Amino acid sequence: MLNPEELALLNELKEKIKLTPQEKAQIKALERKNKKTNRNAAEDRGVQRNNVFSTESTTKVNPIPIRFLAIERNGLTNRGNAIKDNSLDDIFDILGPNGKRDINETKLIRAAVYLLKERSDIEILKAIKAVQLQMYKGKS
Repeated sequence: MLNPEELALLNELKEKIKLTPQEKAQIKALERKNKKTNRNAAEDRGVQRNNVFSTESTTKVNPIPIRFLAIERNGLTNRGNAIKDNSLDDIFDILGPNGKRDINETKLIRAAVYLLKERSDIEILKAIKAVQLQMYKGKS
């Protein structure tokens, strides 16, 4: 809460029709101070604001930071575009009318992880070796 002198000054400044930049800044500072003290007073009383966003995730997401080479990112984009260009009928049949929008880099990576289950250990190890060489060379 503002003291009586600050409150009177705030009201006086708000009543003015033409304000200087300094007076505008003073109004903002007084309003900010008033808002902060009101917020602190509400917290002291135990008043809580409604939380619009959930505090707990509804899904179990385990983020993993992955750095992709530019060539790998281009490969993802090119592969997604190729699927959109070559298999449009299949996209609508399998993914539905909005399926073209569902083909993006994130979903392509998730699909690749899903497809890993179908590959043999030897194929995966060979692919890892090829990726290591690509990373070393910086090429795809």
